Amino acid sequence: PADILREYTERAMDRVARLGGKVVVYGSSKARNIPEGFSKERAYEQFCQAVYMTGEAAAPYGIVVVLEPLNIKETNFFHRVEEGLQIVRDVNHPNVQLLADMYHVCQMQEDFRSIIEAGNHLRHVHIAEPEKRTPPSFEDTFEYASFAEALRQAGYDERISVEANMPEGEPVGSVAARVLPVLKKY
Repeated sequence: PADILREYTERAMDRVARLGGKVVVYGSSKARNIPEGFSKERAYEQFCQAVYMTGEAAAPYGIVVVLEPLNIKETNFFHRVEEGLQIVRDVNHPNVQLLADMYHVCQMQEDFRSIIEAGNHLRHVHIAEPEKRTPPSFEDTFEYASFAEALRQAGYDERISVEANMPEGEPVGSVAARVLPVLKKY
């Protein structure tokens, strides 16, 4: 099984590189669930081994693999930025870093200080309105400034992707045209 996983991952990274990809998100909520009765310590060890192997496969292409903490409703393993930071440190591979998803951070009621502490390990960010998981808008009651300030304090100046439930029937381009000014405000 390890050889099959390694071969699959190497093929996937080659394809990502040929498409021009620079970042691969390691989210996969159901794939990383710990089966009932399985040792959490062993699951952690296996996860770290798989992530390290993925970092090795990504390295020749200059691709960064980012670990995404997901809220407790979506997976039973690794929910907070601070947990992800510990995994990144334990894996200790330069091509394995961290993602902060504002929706999941808010769902877990995690303090934005965890984003600041992630600092130079933070390599990708997802954003959405934290209750409805919709694209950010000026009509939202959520104050995006505190999230933006945490990113600034972390020294983050890379990509931010909108990962949200898109309005049905509306072209992505028109949603993007509305979202961009919201993001630029902060």
